[in-house]
Amino acid sequence: MGFCPGQSRTATLMITGTANSHRASRTPVRQVLNVRMEKSESVWRQDRMAGRVLYRDIVPYETPTTLDALAGPATGALELPVTVHWGPRRVFDMNDPALRRAAYRAIVREGTPEVQELLLNAGVLRDLWSDLILPERCRAVWEERFPELINR
Repeated sequence: MGFCPGQSRTATLMITGTANSHRASRTPVRQVLNVRMEKSESVWRQDRMAGRVLYRDIVPYETPTTLDALAGPATGALELPVTVHWGPRRVFDMNDPALRRAAYRAIVREGTPEVQELLLNAGVLRDLWSDLILPERCRAVWEERFPELINR
C-alpha cells in the first residue's frame, strides 16, 4: 500500500486484559490506542528524492562580464526576448516597480551575458537586488561574481 503526503494512516491496537486481577471484581480492561502514523511532506519528499539530480541544482546561470557593462534603460518600456520571458506580456514598464522587478528577475535568471548587458541597468540592478526573488543558486552565482551586490 502506497503512502502519499497529506495522507495519514491509523492503526488501531486493541489491548485486552483484566484490571485488578487479584481482586474479586475482575473488571475487564479494554484500552484502544490509536497510533497515528504520519510522515511529514518534507520527509516524504526527502525519501523520494534521495539520489536524484534536480534541475534546480544544475541549471546554468550566466552573468555579464562586469556590472559596468550593463547599459540597459532605467526608464521607459523594456521588451524582453522570448528566450528570456515567454509569457504573454513581453513589454515591461520600467516606471512600474512590480513590472521592473519581474523583468529584472527574468533577465537575471534566463538571460545570456549579451542579453543581460543589453537590457539590465547597473544602477537599477543595484537598487533592486535585495528585492528580487531568485533561486538560491542563481543569487549565489551572481553574488560570488559581484560581491558588491551582497547586502544591498
